[in-house]
Amino acid sequence: MPLYSYVAKDFSGQRSTGVLEADSIQNFYRQLKERQLFCIEVSERKSDFQQVLLGAETYRALS
Repeated sequence: MPLYSYVAKDFSGQRSTGVLEADSIQNFYRQLKERQLFCIEVSERKSDFQQVLLGAETYRALS
């Protein structure tokens, strides 16, 4: 499942950052809404496993 890094604000304007796992961007926004947060920035991150695989592919290409 994709990971989403975010910057958000709550009703009082307090900023928070974090990472959520969601199967779609729509579910990501639903999770933020349930936490009463308003998204300011979001970016999809690769999971640690995907990064390891990507690193292996990059290493293989460079060999």
